[in-house]
Amino acid sequence: MTPRHFISAVLAGALALLLAGAASGADDGCPSLSGCSYQAGRGLPAQEPAVRQPPAPESRPPVIINSCDAGGCVDPNGARYNGRAAEPESGVYLDPQGRRCVRSGDFLQCG
Repeated sequence: MTPRHFISAVLAGALALLLAGAASGADDGCPSLSGCSYQAGRGLPAQEPAVRQPPAPESRPPVIINSCDAGGCVDPNGARYNGRAAEPESGVYLDPQGRRCVRSGDFLQCG
């Protein structure tokens, strides 16, 4: 075999290997010779699951205060909001369900 024929045979073999590699890449749906980070028809690679956030606290409208005494306040529906008699200036009360409420003027904002 002459050197010219030898080089042609080597180049032909290299081309055949290159095309065979491209064909095997086409089987998995990847059009790139360098490889793909995804597989066609199967979506993107697996990712960490998203972290679920806790639900936002329920927002309640402010409660109108009807009257107050040394132990707390009462709304127009008769619900009692207990406060600390020793610290009325703190403005912190507990609603009938035990949730914290903060007084602002004639309103209570409960959370």
